Amino acid sequence: MNNAQEIAKDHHNEKPQTNLSYYNAKEMLEPGETPPPPLTFDIDFAGIPPLNITPMTIVLTPTPEFFDEPINTSVSSVHVPTNVFDRAPEVIQAIEWSEKLDAIFKNNYKEDPTLSWQFFGSAFGFMRQYPSSKWKQDPVDLYDCRLRSWYMEAATSPKDIIVLLDGSGSMHGQRLDIARHIVYTILDTLGTNDFVNIFTFGSEIKAVVDCFNETLVQ
Repeated sequence: MNNAQEIAKDHHNEKPQTNLSYYNAKEMLEPGETPPPPLTFDIDFAGIPPLNITPMTIVLTPTPEFFDEPINTSVSSVHVPTNVFDRAPEVIQAIEWSEKLDAIFKNNYKEDPTLSWQFFGSAFGFMRQYPSSKWKQDPVDLYDCRLRSWYMEAATSPKDIIVLLDGSGSMHGQRLDIARHIVYTILDTLGTNDFVNIFTFGSEIKAVVDCFNETLVQ
């Protein structure tokens, strides 16, 4: 964690290279696959001329230590969510400086060969994984590291939350459905270190679960 912070700080003011090539986890080559053609980005709308970028490719080899998953321990690979534009200045800048984490990943693996996967999740949405491997996109890639529990727990402090749900007679039909949906959405953001309880209020206040009336639940 400290190493990543120091590297990010050292490169904070650098101008991003919009034509930077990087090891895209979605374009990794497994045995028998051929390299993809150069990519063309028409991003004049962002004030940047069209870019022709040759994808960086590397051959992956099945490795017994990783359950015969095709990998390459010489570099990490980067997964960018489908809804994130990887040529946005702040994204490509973070992808560029985070390449320096490879040395740390490799040293960790050298010190402890029993390590499996190592990850770095960025606030901009991309995730760097070591060793490099191909990202499976079947049936569709909806992965975003920022929505995973391990990221949210690391990025936020433990929380104590009390949810108050209107239990009066006016709450029925669509209103009640919306309120329940909001409560479920709040609960989905909580991690294993958070504490919560839900109370309804109207003519009286009571816990949704009676046995948790005077406590918060982890």
